[in-house]
Amino acid sequence: MRPASIGVYELIDGPTDEPVTLAEAKAHARIDIDDDDDLVTALITTARQWVEQTTGRCLMTQQWKLTLDNWPASIRDEWWDGVRDGPITTLEANWVDLRKSPVVSIDEVSKREEDGVEVVWDASNYYQSMQPNGFARLTRKRGVIWPIVIYRVAGAIQIKFTCGYGSNASDVPFPIRQAIKMLVAHWYETREPNIERGAPVPFTVTAALAPYRVAR
Repeated sequence: MRPASIGVYELIDGPTDEPVTLAEAKAHARIDIDDDDDLVTALITTARQWVEQTTGRCLMTQQWKLTLDNWPASIRDEWWDGVRDGPITTLEANWVDLRKSPVVSIDEVSKREEDGVEVVWDASNYYQSMQPNGFARLTRKRGVIWPIVIYRVAGAIQIKFTCGYGSNASDVPFPIRQAIKMLVAHWYETREPNIERGAPVPFTVTAALAPYRVAR
């Protein structure tokens, strides 16, 4: 049994705000000067991205695109054993897993034609179902077939979806925001040389994030 490709995820519209403000980060790190505001601002963004990568969660509202070569299927191979040739059977799946969390909405499903033109698949053909840990599934309705992909070998299918806790910083769980502030303070104190050598992240940060980690 060979699983279908999980596809390629691409951020197409990132968050407009961060879950921690400059003032909050400076207060936590006890920074009284304004000279390093640009540095602290950059550290907030870097810390948020690190937390998202570590936990597998999107924090502030953002839009992603999943690109697939073909619709998901499980392929069962019965290999030639010297006596007979076995068939290669493709079982087409009824859904596509979206491995970002938490998914808010599926915004658009389209296929790309040979000339590069995108053809949008009508939303009446599918629905969104939530899965554990905030993941979601794009599920085709009963009796509906996936759009046929003929011309393109790679990158024919695109699924755009929105994920994140919300557009306000207060929508993000407090322990995650606290972990970002602790990480910013740690990086501000140790500065770039230690970061380049792979300075360990404080245990308090990883402990705060542990309940929010999701398997991908």
